[in-house]
Formats: sequence, structure tokens, C-alpha cells
Amino acid sequence: MDMQILGRQLRELIRTALGMPANSVRPANQHGPADDGNPFATVLLTPLTPTGVEDERYVNEVTGNNVTETIVGQRSVLASVQFFRGDAMTKAGRLWQVLSLSANLEKLQNLGIGLSRASNPRDLSAVENTRWESRAQIDVEFHLIAKESTSTATFGTFPVQIATETLTSTNEVHEP
Repeated sequence: MDMQILGRQLRELIRTALGMPANSVRPANQHGPADDGNPFATVLLTPLTPTGVEDERYVNEVTGNNVTETIVGQRSVLASVQFFRGDAMTKAGRLWQVLSLSANLEKLQNLGIGLSRASNPRDLSAVENTRWESRAQIDVEFHLIAKESTSTATFGTFPVQIATETLTSTNEVHEP
């Protein structure tokens, strides 16, 4: 799963679920001015973390001597969502609940993402340039299935020799 695509999908879902204006939910850790004085949110995604045993499969390709190796496994990703200005703590407190609504769960399922759990919202309000700025943060964990495939060259013909105390046999095996 491409983290940039996943991030874009989750930011858009958070934005629409909370009814926030366009471009008000952004990637975290961006350089330069972040806002125009209006409330906004940032989303920081952690790398995908394996949460179980991988399923590895090898399938012979129709042509040539290659096999397709595929690894499929469940992953968790943590989205740290920070809200700035306005009703930041209210938005952080509502996020888990609105994501749990059937309509949003359906959107997540259509993206191949499952909602797992969330932290308690944290009030991070502070003085910013002599003014009080409302800030809040919540971590939301999602699960998804990651799939990676590659074509790998194999030997088509190779010698096999079996030796015992009384007999030695040599054959050539032809396998794609």
C-alpha cells in the first residue's frame, strides 16, 4: 500500500466525516505557513506495521521459467490527528464516533481499511505568539491487508545427484 495514497484517502475521510472545509485536513510536518487563521487539522501516519504471520505463495508463470512470489499480510497504521484553533478538542473527541458511523465504515471498507481503535483525545492548547491557541490530538489505528508481488527467475534445468552407500544416481530435472 502506498503511504501517500493511504494518507490522502484518510485525510479526505476525516475532513468529510467532520464536515470540515476543503484543504483543511493536511499532511503533518509541512514546511512553510500552514494556514490562513482558520481551524485546520494535520494527519501524521506511522509506517505500516505487520500484525501477524505473512502468507507467502509461489505460482508458476505461463511463459518462461519465472514464478510469481506474492506476500500478503495484515498491517496496522496509526494516524495521529491534530486539530488547531476553534473547537479543536470537540473535533478530536468526535472523530472516533463519526468514523464509527455506518456510512464512514462503508467508505473505509471500500478502501480496504478497517477501523481498529483510538486513544483518548488530548488537549494540547497553548499560548502561541502571545495568543491562546486551541489544539487537540487523537491517535486512530486502522488495519488493512498489504499485498506485494514480484516475478522471480528460476532455473529451468538443473542436475540432481543422489548418492547412497551402495548406489549413485544422476538425473536431469526439467521444471519451470
